[in-house]
Amino acid sequence: MKKRKLNAVIFMTIALVFAIIFYSNSVFPQNLGAYFKPKYYGQFGPIAICIELFIAGFYL
Repeated sequence: MKKRKLNAVIFMTIALVFAIIFYSNSVFPQNLGAYFKPKYYGQFGPIAICIELFIAGFYL
């Protein structure tokens, strides 16, 4: 039981640290046209993976 909780806390901590790092590296464009380019949406993929890792740690 303790090992499972330790793994869950580690997963959640890693997810939070990486989410903060990836979000701080995000670039938000100034003009409206840049919001519709794949490069803009591609930078949120790692953040989505961090959210999934956090949810996995929560359910563990």
